[in-house]
Amino acid sequence: MQNLAEIKKENIRHEVMSQIQKAKNEILATMDITEELKNPLPKKYFSLLHKKHKKGIKIKRVIFGSTKQYKHLLKEAIDKNLSFTGKHTKSKNYKKMIMIDKTKLFFRKRIKDKERFYFTTDNKYLEEYKKYFNRFNDL
Repeated sequence: MQNLAEIKKENIRHEVMSQIQKAKNEILATMDITEELKNPLPKKYFSLLHKKHKKGIKIKRVIFGSTKQYKHLLKEAIDKNLSFTGKHTKSKNYKKMIMIDKTKLFFRKRIKDKERFYFTTDNKYLEEYKKYFNRFNDL
């Protein structure tokens, strides 16, 4: 069964935050520092992650970018009083994703230079992205 829904770009943050609110165990996410520095996620996103972390939800993040960018990002996070943790990698194999409780997945695909965002609960996609995430993750 393929359970895959496309989400409009203008709705993706709302949809992701709505599912984060429902998280009970774990959130796995990736971040491209270059993208984050150009288009920062709202402070309320990081505040929500911090709130979930304080409630015992495990938050694991793989952060893609150069060491210089990573240090800059950490400094900005500290300056803005944002909770920020994750494993840094210099790998170029970035896939934008966030998985909640290993049962819900948001991801981005680039098709003909156009960003498309998806949500799924389909095991095929969940397993593919768990394997991808775990290649980088030793948090």
